[in-house]
Amino acid sequence: WNVFNEAENLPRSFESVVTHVGAVVPVVVDGRYPDYDHPDDLSTDGTREYAESIGHLIDCPKDECTKRTAGLMKVDSLAEEGDFVLVLDADEEITAWFGWPERVGEVSFTRESRAVTYGRSRIYRWEPGLCFKDKHYLLFDAFGNKVAGLEGDGTVCALGVHRNQAHSPERVTKKHRYYKKLRAREGSPA
Repeated sequence: WNVFNEAENLPRSFESVVTHVGAVVPVVVDGRYPDYDHPDDLSTDGTREYAESIGHLIDCPKDECTKRTAGLMKVDSLAEEGDFVLVLDADEEITAWFGWPERVGEVSFTRESRAVTYGRSRIYRWEPGLCFKDKHYLLFDAFGNKVAGLEGDGTVCALGVHRNQAHSPERVTKKHRYYKKLRAREGSPA
């Protein structure tokens, strides 16, 4: 899980995965993105304590690619051949599960704040050395080969919901400004 001050959302996200997917080894990466307007680098609202109670907590107040890759590096020390990695933000929940893909699968999210549905590659068959680089949605293997981009392999493996209306209006505004900077920096559509 990719988190920053998500004590309200992380438990709901975690429970949704346990309910629909089953056994899970949680890896939670906490930290503020450098472009996100907040005085603290790490969560201060109880997110960290909850994360420690369910699994592995990693501190990484860095950019999106570095933060997501830090989680994958921890997974490298925990995973075994045949395992999968499901990458979520704390305000995303799984509402239905259809099974694991061959290599890469999509989660079809509904963004509650705008009633928009979109698919994202978020389920990956684990192999050592996976990393995100260039853009926060580009996953590469240890040899530099692209594994996934925005879209999966065409297989929707899960349905989910992205709940950004649960945040205060101030936080929604800050996140909007952050994502605008991220799109400009990465030249990305999302």
